[in-house]
Amino acid sequence: MTLLVGQYEGERLRHAGKVGTGYDTRTLRDLRERLDGLERDRSPFADEVRERARTAPGDRSRAAAGR
Repeated sequence: MTLLVGQYEGERLRHAGKVGTGYDTRTLRDLRERLDGLERDRSPFADEVRERARTAPGDRSRAAAGR
């Protein structure tokens, strides 16, 4: 699993890169359950993001948390 991360510049959430989680399977499942409720149709980032977060095999959902 890969997470896209960002940081706020004023009111705009700017894409800052991606990180691998390094979590074990149990933690990944827990994290997935928590993030599923935050799924969005559109990117929360102010700028265009060309890379995509990698999810668990067979899982095509995307999630992003706002503030």
